[in-house]
Amino acid sequence: MKNLILLIATLILTVCGTTSNIRRPNKTANLPDFREYNHIIVNDFTDGASKSSDDPHIIAEGKRFADIIASSIKLKNLYARVERNIDSSDSALLIDSKITKCSEGNAFMRTLVGFGAGSSLFDAHISIKDNKTKQLLGEIDASKMSWALGGVIAGIQDVNSHMHSAASKIADECNKAKTRNNKKEKKLSSAIPDTNPLQGVDVQALDTKTVEN
Repeated sequence: MKNLILLIATLILTVCGTTSNIRRPNKTANLPDFREYNHIIVNDFTDGASKSSDDPHIIAEGKRFADIIASSIKLKNLYARVERNIDSSDSALLIDSKITKCSEGNAFMRTLVGFGAGSSLFDAHISIKDNKTKQLLGEIDASKMSWALGGVIAGIQDVNSHMHSAASKIADECNKAKTRNNKKEKKLSSAIPDTNPLQGVDVQALDTKTVEN
């Protein structure tokens, strides 16, 4: 039973579409360096989906998505402080941006028809900046949709499940950028030979012998 529950949970979070790896602003695949940061601020996501840019539903979803991102990062337990919508000049990472597509679709159509009918959709652009300078450090894109083949799994893949899936990946990417060089540095330090020729030698004893001679 436990394995079945885990399988169902995995399938719920396994959707068509992707959440990209974090990338630098110049589009390179190299990870940004977040090692100096222990504080993350997550602001509400704005409406980049509607023509008016102030649709109450999209704005509410932007708040919910930001809440889920903050919770996902807290669960990783790597950053000391994760806060929402605070005005601060502290050294921190600032996560925000906009939802570019958001549609619940139709669960009945997804379940019984499939082939894209009634699909739920959720796209968002995620910006990660230095809170003090507002310099853009990294970007992530989420592009999610329900399972195109339909069935029960597709039926329960709604916007909420897309948000949780994307937020989990965002948290993972922030963690990677914070710990990216730790293992490499440990390996490098252990591989570098000690070049001090007097290591382990009693220098005082050598000085005494020199004086005696």
